[in-house]
Amino acid sequence: MNLKDRRMKTILTLYCRLLKTRLLILTSILIFASAGCDQTGRKPKSDNLKDAGISEPVDKKTDESHDSTEKTSATVNMGQGKLAGKWMRIDGNYVIEIKSAFDDGRLEAAYFNPGPINVEKAFWEIRNNRLFIEIILRDVNYPGSVYKLEYSGDNDYLTGNYFQAVQQVNYDVTFIRRK
Repeated sequence: MNLKDRRMKTILTLYCRLLKTRLLILTSILIFASAGCDQTGRKPKSDNLKDAGISEPVDKKTDESHDSTEKTSATVNMGQGKLAGKWMRIDGNYVIEIKSAFDDGRLEAAYFNPGPINVEKAFWEIRNNRLFIEIILRDVNYPGSVYKLEYSGDNDYLTGNYFQAVQQVNYDVTFIRRK
């Protein structure tokens, strides 16, 4: 093969990888959107953004008031144990490692990009019979960046929002379990 053919093959290979990534992201978005559809006809309890599952930057004052009293013994074992493991973001080398999920709502978690980034706080909670996690990062270039993710037990992935504090931008993200 000559140089021109090798370049063309490399370009085609990279283009195929890009298409596969975009297809995976689009599929994840569609799955997340359809999972979020309320087909029961129930009205939301309030117009509060947090209750609606819409992410917002975490203010340290409101973060300290996180109330874990809503967890009851009936909701404590709804699958938080399934959170343990390494989760890789589908659009890069970002990894969340959940080592433990405690009954009081705390998570023992680590974050890598690809090196370790300090996790200030990590916790899980049950809302509307769905399992959510929140991970707050506090490090250089991560001054309060926040992941707010929902666990999908049917598909074994985490999906939701990443608030990038330096740029003040929100991103839709999906993490898959790394085997």
